[in-house]
Amino acid sequence: MTKKINNGVFYVAISLVAILAVGTVALAYAVNNTNVFEDGSVYNNYEATQETPEANLGAFPGPDVYGDVTVHGKLVDGGKIQNASTTLTTNITLTAAQICEGSVITVNSAATTATVSAADLTVTFPATSTLWTSCLREEGAHVSVLFANLSPTAASTTVLTAGGGMDLNEAGDGSVTNVVIGGGDRAKIELYRHTAFESNLDVYGIVTEFSAAD
Repeated sequence: MTKKINNGVFYVAISLVAILAVGTVALAYAVNNTNVFEDGSVYNNYEATQETPEANLGAFPGPDVYGDVTVHGKLVDGGKIQNASTTLTTNITLTAAQICEGSVITVNSAATTATVSAADLTVTFPATSTLWTSCLREEGAHVSVLFANLSPTAASTTVLTAGGGMDLNEAGDGSVTNVVIGGGDRAKIELYRHTAFESNLDVYGIVTEFSAAD
């Protein structure tokens, strides 16, 4: 019994020594890394040199970023697939949300040879004023989207037409009134804001067409 008590006392003494040693090291670290100035203010050196795990994480302060951004690695961007029409049988006008929030805009997504119209139906872009409040808020702002006419019939064409205050230019052909997209074809649409760059036009649009045979 006496032996067990002595062993217990020995272990308690060892534990106290270990605790005191850790406390002494921590105190020495705190003292060596703390400066107390004449006005009573205290400055911890380790606050300026020791980085927290969060210091290595990047974050944007909000939706607007001013200045260049360097991306280390592959950048993947994009938005929604906006279905403007399941079966296009009448002229339509795209909304600013479809242009600004979508990566792909489709028409005739559920069309069949029996239901699709063979007429040249017009798809008009939104007016520039609505684009300004949705995404093209500043001079030089740019947005791009892929337009897809998913009709199974090549003759069921869609005619892309500029909205108010916009000029459309077909790649390779210059300024045009409209761009005809055949059934099954695609077109990349790029819009740039440039107020009064030409007469009363405020948005410069470039349309690059890709046929189903490409």
